[in-house]
Amino acid sequence: MPYFLRQFTYLICRSLKNLIQQSAGSTTDAYTDALLLFTPTLFPNSVREINRFLRAARISLILIDLCDVVFRPFLPLTICASTNDDDFFHVKERKNFAIV
Repeated sequence: MPYFLRQFTYLICRSLKNLIQQSAGSTTDAYTDALLLFTPTLFPNSVREINRFLRAARISLILIDLCDVVFRPFLPLTICASTNDDDFFHVKERKNFAIV
């Protein structure tokens, strides 16, 4: 899989996992909703047959629930990896001001 596609898939799966964790209802209901809504998006050819859809839903569940484990070996950390967004944007702002 190309690097940009791996990054894109990781961001989608990580975003879905964050949404599931922040849902007001039960986690089981949130996972069920996410799988039913986003499996056809991630695997568009799976909607024709129930066996394909169930297989794709299982793969979606693994990708969403274990996204850090699945994608971590393929997403190298950069040298300026920050612990949070504030540190990251503060460093970027400082670099932008130095250029001007």
